[in-house]
Amino acid sequence: MILAYSIYIISLGAAFYASYKYVTYTMKVTNISLHTNLFVASVLNLTIYSLAIFNWFLYTFLRSEAQFITGLQLGIWLYITSEVSLVATMLYKYRNIEVMDWLHSIWYFIKTKSSKAYRGIKKLQKT
Repeated sequence: MILAYSIYIISLGAAFYASYKYVTYTMKVTNISLHTNLFVASVLNLTIYSLAIFNWFLYTFLRSEAQFITGLQLGIWLYITSEVSLVATMLYKYRNIEVMDWLHSIWYFIKTKSSKAYRGIKKLQKT
């Protein structure tokens, strides 16, 4: 069973590596935007994860239902972690200045609008 978990985790790691290499290669070679590359890499990542989880289902479902559910949860959490880290890494690598400006503008918008909303709610409570 340890071998099965090892192969499962290695295949999930290979999915992230393939997606990462795809984005870095296409950003260097082609003129396609980062958003399109990230979308294709995310679909690639989802496809490989789906195949790995399906193979996990075929391997463990008849043996033990608890191991199947444990592996399914592991696969889902690794997929979410993989997607978030892929997007964060690529945004940091290729759009660092744009992303930071965008985050600053969002923070400023939230700070100004939330204080206005708070003052408006306080006025409603007083009346």
